[in-house]
Amino acid sequence: MYAKTAFEFDRRPTTVQIRLKDPSHGFGCHAIKISRSSLLIMTDQVGHLPDAFLVALHPDAEPRPCAVAWRRGSMARLLMLD
Repeated sequence: MYAKTAFEFDRRPTTVQIRLKDPSHGFGCHAIKISRSSLLIMTDQVGHLPDAFLVALHPDAEPRPCAVAWRRGSMARLLMLD
């Protein structure tokens, strides 16, 4: 069953962890949960993100697969794939 978290209902920016295939290239960024299956992230690294990667919604969370829906400047919308 899907567990609801405070992050899911809080539209204030929070910090999430982007996890890339090479662990040395992961980074934190600000994100706003805009639905159960999508995030809006803000980072100066948007142009360097691959089309699909992992994102951890909080430090203790298991990273979840996601894909970039669109990019614009320093923002990107991510679609959660699970």
